[in-house]
This record gives sequence, C-alpha cells and structure tokens, in this order.
Amino acid sequence: MEAAVDSHVARTDRSLAELLLPWLLAALMSAVLALLALWPGRACAQRDPQTEVQRRPGGAVRIPIPVPPELREGLLPAVPAPAPAAPPYYREREEGWFWYRSPAEEAKPPITAPIPMPAAPPASKIEPPANDPLQRLARQKEDLERLQALAILEPTRAHVAAYLEKHVALMEQSARFADAWQNVVWTTPEYDNTLSAPTGNAAYIQADVQSEALDERLTGAAQRYGLMFFFRGSCPHCHRFAPVLKAFAERYGFDILPVSLDGGALPEFPKPLGNVDAAAALRVESVPAVYLIEPRTRTVAPAMFGYVGFSELAQRVDSALGEIAKQQNTQGLALNGAAP
Repeated sequence: MEAAVDSHVARTDRSLAELLLPWLLAALMSAVLALLALWPGRACAQRDPQTEVQRRPGGAVRIPIPVPPELREGLLPAVPAPAPAAPPYYREREEGWFWYRSPAEEAKPPITAPIPMPAAPPASKIEPPANDPLQRLARQKEDLERLQALAILEPTRAHVAAYLEKHVALMEQSARFADAWQNVVWTTPEYDNTLSAPTGNAAYIQADVQSEALDERLTGAAQRYGLMFFFRGSCPHCHRFAPVLKAFAERYGFDILPVSLDGGALPEFPKPLGNVDAAAALRVESVPAVYLIEPRTRTVAPAMFGYVGFSELAQRVDSALGEIAKQQNTQGLALNGAAP
C-alpha cells in the first residue's frame, strides 16, 4: 500500500516537473533577453517582431533568430505587386459598339496670374481755394435744382415758396451782372461792338457812309480798270444779268468788254467779241462771269459768277480791286495773245 502511494507521489512530482519545466525555461529565457536588452550598445525601446519570443499553445516556446534587414532583403528578392486585371469583355456590355475611349488629358501647367505692375504714383492735384467761385456757382445751381425737384414732387406751399425765393435771388444776381456788363461796354470803346457794327438808326447812317465810300472807290477805279463780261446768247441768266451790269457800268463809268462764248448776242450788248482765247486763258466755264482787268499791266481778277444784284455786284467788284492791289508787285493773270 505504501509502495503504491509512493509511486503515485513520484508520478505526480514527475508530471509537475514536466509541466513546470517549460515555464521555467521561458522565464529563464525572458530574463536572458532582458539582460541582453540592458547590455551597453544593445538598448532598444522598440519591439522587433523578428526577435520577439513566440509562445505556442501547449507551452512550447519558439525563439526566432534575429536577421539584419540588409541580409533579409538580400535573401528574399523584391516581387512587384501584380497589376489589377482588366475586367472581362462580357462585363462591359453597357458600352456596346461605342468602345472608343477618349485619351487621358495631358496635365497642363498651372496658370499663374500675371504679376501686377506697380501703380504709378497719383498725379498731384491742385486743390481749389476754399472760396472758389466755380464751386460757389455750382452749389447755387445745385441748390436751385434740388428745391425745384422738391417743389415738383411735393408741391406744398412751403416747398414752392422756397423754390421761388431762390429763383428770384438768382435772377437779381443775373440782373446785377448784366448792368455791370453794360456799364463796362458803354465806358470802354474797345469793347463796344456797335461802333464797328451799328444797329438801329446808327446802322442806316453807317450803311450810308460805307455806300458813299464805296461809290468813291468804284468811281475812281473806273478810270483805270475795265470789266470783261463773258456770256452765252442762249443763257437765260445772262439775259437777266445784262441789264444789271449795264446800269452798274453807266453809274460808275466802267468800260465793258462783252465776250460771247457761243457767238450769240444780248440786247444790252448787241455786238460782242468772239475772243475764245481769252476765255480759255482764264478757264471760264460758268456764265455769266465778270472779270476786272487793268489794261496797262494786263492783270485780271475774277469779280463774280452767276446772277447777282446791283449792290452785291458793287461789293464784289470792290473786292476784286483789293485782289489786284495785292498783285501789283507780282505777276498776275495775263491774257497772252488776247486783244483787250
């Protein structure tokens, strides 16, 4: 009996020893690893799964051998990741015959905003004086328009009275300006335009004076100058103008040289000349035409074209006299080969 008990105790001790032995070995190995971690030059705070002790079910312990990374990379060649397989064609039935795909768009460089140029320094402005008359006049006009708009939109007695008061004040201001203007003109002859261009009774007097002076100039010019009259016998305007020209010549004493371009005659000038060369030299194209001529120097100046009245004919002949006076020191138009 005692022998059986002893054998049973022995077997129990042996079983406990077998069970405790792996745990003891694991604890010992953990202590050794802890000592190695604390060894100088081997301290490392991170865990390496390659050197970590792995425990398996049943108490077995697997201690892996640490392999350096460079050696581990040399032993196992790098294998590229497989490319994703294209889907089979029967799964793309939604595309049908429209199988074309647009090419991928090329990456475009980013659009950079242009660098703004530095702004030019603002030009210096001349500040108007505090009591600028232009600003005062503009404020008066603005105040009047504002009061007028208020009176129109809200025509109350007060609004209309305020507008009328402002309007009367500005009218009185304008009347004072007109009086001052007239006073300056009356007392300063160089500003009075009525002296050179009179109106009313003075205008009639001035016209008479000017007419007398014109008559004197034309009467004196008739002693030196003559009139060359170009016409056509078939021209109705020439028939109407001929009496005017004849009356003008008789009043001032001008000699008239009538020239017919078509060989026809006029009642006032029954025996015209047919000097076509003179018409060609003067480039006469429109009739009736009158030229002022000085026989001594054979200088010619155009006086008028077309039909004009007596007074206008006198003014145009007087103007032609001024043109010939300007040509005294120059060579004027000459009737080359034309008889006077």
